[in-house]
Amino acid sequence: MDRLPTVIFRSPAHCMLLFPGSLLELSPDVPALTPAPASGEMAFTVWSMEPVPASIPALHRLRFENGLVKDSTLKLIDWGDALEAFIEPLPLMRAPDNAPRLLDSCGFAYKDARAKAELYLDGGLRIAFAPERGEAFSVPLGEGTGGSLRTVDLGREVMLAVLGETEHGMRLIMLDRNAETLLDEEGSFADISDGSPTIVRSLPSARGLEKRIRFELSPRGFVKSGEETGFFTHPERPPETDADRALCFFEELALGFERGWRGLLSGGLSGTGEEELRGFLGSWSKAAVYPMEEPEGTVTAGLYEDGDTIIRPRRFRLVFEDGAISDLFEL
Repeated sequence: MDRLPTVIFRSPAHCMLLFPGSLLELSPDVPALTPAPASGEMAFTVWSMEPVPASIPALHRLRFENGLVKDSTLKLIDWGDALEAFIEPLPLMRAPDNAPRLLDSCGFAYKDARAKAELYLDGGLRIAFAPERGEAFSVPLGEGTGGSLRTVDLGREVMLAVLGETEHGMRLIMLDRNAETLLDEEGSFADISDGSPTIVRSLPSARGLEKRIRFELSPRGFVKSGEETGFFTHPERPPETDADRALCFFEELALGFERGWRGLLSGGLSGTGEEELRGFLGSWSKAAVYPMEEPEGTVTAGLYEDGDTIIRPRRFRLVFEDGAISDLFEL
């Protein structure tokens, strides 16, 4: 190998990397760079500098032979002359608060009698029912850190809706008059919109694309009544650089968002069909942009299937003119 690759450490949190005899600092906006060894092991401890959420130190290793990475405890993208290593601080697991906490309550028609429904945080979410006739009982709902209750008239039936909060977003749970769960969906946002249970899920997209899914009650239970891709809980984040536009192109082509990716093409590429582009590019689920400096007007991007720890992407060169892709070829 002519020269050793540069290791670029990235993290969504402010971290310190403690090496034997040295340390590196990185933040979400500023990666840390260091040369790779020709052979041997690069071992270091990650210390998160974020006060919340608290995390524990983690030991990581990268092993090299003749300038090539052979093993890693971190997810890596191997570009040949550069390695991108992605650090996720390990959260500190805290003992749960075992004291049940009442979150919300409402009236509910349980079977043929009125009942009081109470939502508790109790090692997760739990609903307690107290019918006017019969014995009180509770229904465990699983994961949750908070939430609220409401009744929803869906025409066929008045149901109980739980809008649960989780560490990663929201849960929408619909219970029928027998306190049976008929719908349990997760997303970044959940609500009852225009009388329809609705979930919004974030998509892997630099532009901030989301998928909105609506459900309706049928004789067989809840079924999807519509899906849309767009921007529903926040405005669009337009790409500002050619590198951003390259990433948007591959992400939106993978997601089938034609209005987005087609608007990034120009010249002879502008009339290229989706099937032809997919046939040329092959199969991929993730895209990344080459992290080193390139000539103005060109961007190298890598396509790969997610899952491997060490990723060696297929590389494509994109040529830009006036902010649009005028040429595309594999390297």
